[in-house]
Amino acid sequence: MIRKEKKSNYILYIVTVFFMISCGYYSYKGSIPAHIKSIYISPVNNKSVEENIENDIYSSVVDIIVSENIIKLDSENYDSQLDITISNVQDVVETYSSESGSSIEKVDEWSFKVEAHVIWYDLKDGTEIVSEKITEEAIYGLDDMSSDGIDNDEDGQLDSNDPDEVGSGRIGAKKIAYEKISRSVINLLLSTW
Repeated sequence: MIRKEKKSNYILYIVTVFFMISCGYYSYKGSIPAHIKSIYISPVNNKSVEENIENDIYSSVVDIIVSENIIKLDSENYDSQLDITISNVQDVVETYSSESGSSIEKVDEWSFKVEAHVIWYDLKDGTEIVSEKITEEAIYGLDDMSSDGIDNDEDGQLDSNDPDEVGSGRIGAKKIAYEKISRSVINLLLSTW
């Protein structure tokens, strides 16, 4: 009887170890390389005509890194450097309509689009870890976002049911697009490995 108990405990031990190893692989996949302990985020370079976007995106990226404790921010002794260049910002017509019997068309919805180029350098290896262009957008109308009937951030929630949809049209769309572009930058950092 004792022998049977030891055998079942041994099997349970093997299964537990196997389970922990397989879960451990997925838990650490996507993490930052071990030799990179810190990051310097360069001031965001704005090549678009949109004013102050560089400050908003820089602050948003820093806030996410700090609040989620992703990696140590350092401005003196850093292992890696993140450069973000805003290459284009534009308002694009999404939908328009015309009144019955009229040839005059009216814009109903706009899309606020932000394009950025992100480069993350590994300064210890002297290599580019990431070099990628990303684009994010937010939809807006002329009314206040909390009552415009548009899924502004395209998350399946509308108006007062979505805490992200606040503010007047374009101003609210800018905030959403900046948050989305910042989140995409963070996802690039974390999805490299």
